[in-house]
Parts: sequence; C-alpha cells; structure tokens
Amino acid sequence: MSLVTATALTINHAKELRFTKNFIPSICNSLNYQSCQSGKTSIVEADGTAYTNAEPGKGAKQLKAVDHYGLKSFRQIKEKSRLPVPTRINKDAFETWWHENAQGREIRQKDFAGLPITFTEKFKKHLLKDENHYAVTGDLFSTIKNPDEVWETIKHGSHRRDWFSAYLKFCDPNPLVLLVDEDNKPVTFYEMKISQHDSFRTGVLIKKK
Repeated sequence: MSLVTATALTINHAKELRFTKNFIPSICNSLNYQSCQSGKTSIVEADGTAYTNAEPGKGAKQLKAVDHYGLKSFRQIKEKSRLPVPTRINKDAFETWWHENAQGREIRQKDFAGLPITFTEKFKKHLLKDENHYAVTGDLFSTIKNPDEVWETIKHGSHRRDWFSAYLKFCDPNPLVLLVDEDNKPVTFYEMKISQHDSFRTGVLIKKK
C-alpha cells in the first residue's frame, strides 16, 4: 500500500469520528510514515479503524504509539519530564467533590473539543467501589479538558469488541485514563497499573500535546 493510499484511508476514516476537527492534522503529523515508506508497515482500514499488517501471518494489529506513531513510551516520558502527581482524596472528600460539581444527580462537563460528557449516578457508584478510581477524581476534569493524549481504540473480548475514547493524563507515578464508550458515556476512570501504561495508546491517535 502506498503512502498516499494509507494517508487517504486514515483521513477518510477521520471524517466519521466525533473528533474530526482535531484528528486530521494530528494523524498526518503524528504517524511515523518512515516505517510505511520502508515497506515494514502497511496500513489498512477495517472495523471502522486503522490497522497495521506489519507482521505477516499474525493478523492485523491496531496502530501503536511507539511503533507506528513514533511516540515515546510512558517510561521514557516519565524519565524526561516532570509529571504532575495526582491529587488524592478519600471517600468523604469525593462525596463533597461530587456534591459541589453536580447539577441535580449528574455532573456535566465538556471535553477539550467542546463535546459534552455526563457523569451519572451510576458512574459515581462505579467509582466508589474502588479506591483506585475515586481517589484520583480530583484530576478528572483536567483529564478531559487538557489531556496529554486521546485515542480511539477497540478492545476485543471473547464474544464482542467495544469502541472507546481513551483520555490519558500523564502523571507520576502512573498515568490516569478515562474511558468513554461510543455513545459518549463514561465507563471508568482510574490510575493505571505499571503493566497497563501503554495499553490504551493504540488505535487512532486523536490528540496529543
């Protein structure tokens, strides 16, 4: 596949995404096309997203931050940057935070692109189940309004695949991630474990600082 064809595929797909106005310049500027030109990577479109066929016989893989976009791994980012430390809160402080920001039973915010995201009572209950979720909610708004990266990614289960927008905020010691489903509903927000650091940096890169 030629470089021109690969570019056309990703840009055509961008027109269907909800982040169109940010996506087109981002994908053109961020993709590591040097690997495409060398013949090591071909980009194809399937399932409504971009895949690479870099490893013949192993099936198509979603594009990866380091291998295909030429981005640094989180470990490299952490070594070279002074990252913020998440503001941690307990359950009582979380309840106060929710009460101060809620309109009725919901919290309504807009992300970096002006798209509305509604945090429901159901989402609140989900966060309260695990300290790894509610303890970092002091950084929730900054994660959607000023993310370090946003990805459109697909996660494959045993019987289904799900679309997510992954909003990432790079923090020390671990990044924070908010997952929003294809209906624009928040699914989860938490501090990643070490083994997860680059796990959501796959698919189509929508935004990066």
